[in-house]
Amino acid sequence: MKSWISFASLILCTITILGCQSQESVHNQTVEKNVSTEAAEKPLETEAEKTKTLFLDKLRPEMSEAEVRSLFGGDFSLVENAMEGNETWRYDLGKKSTYQFDDQGIDKVDLEGLKAGEVEALLFVDWTEDGVVNSAALYINDPLEVGTFYEYHIDPDGTVEEVVKTLD
Repeated sequence: MKSWISFASLILCTITILGCQSQESVHNQTVEKNVSTEAAEKPLETEAEKTKTLFLDKLRPEMSEAEVRSLFGGDFSLVENAMEGNETWRYDLGKKSTYQFDDQGIDKVDLEGLKAGEVEALLFVDWTEDGVVNSAALYINDPLEVGTFYEYHIDPDGTVEEVVKTLD
């Protein structure tokens, strides 16, 4: 009789343990499903949105070339600031593989490329003679409002300005 009670207890413990593991497995699957569903529902951040975040949160006057490269990479065109005559880096961000623009060697903004969605954002970083950031400008097309784009400026004193413009 004692061995029968021991055997019954052993079976009862085994069933209880297996039942708990089964519940934990179901719970883990539910949690994983919820997490993956949330990730799928959250829209992917565009190149322009990433750049805007870095521009507003990280880019500052007096930064070195290495610091700017660490934020935005090394894929830029070297142009001249038409008004000041200093060196400017031009980044064409989120561009289609067929995108081309003749900037004529100056810091010319391709409004048509933005409007047509050929490029998501244009970033210009102006440099001092000492090789540090003087100022910067970012132009981003608004994909939700056709013909609207945002212009952000970081002035030499660190002031940030936002301007909303409509393209004709």
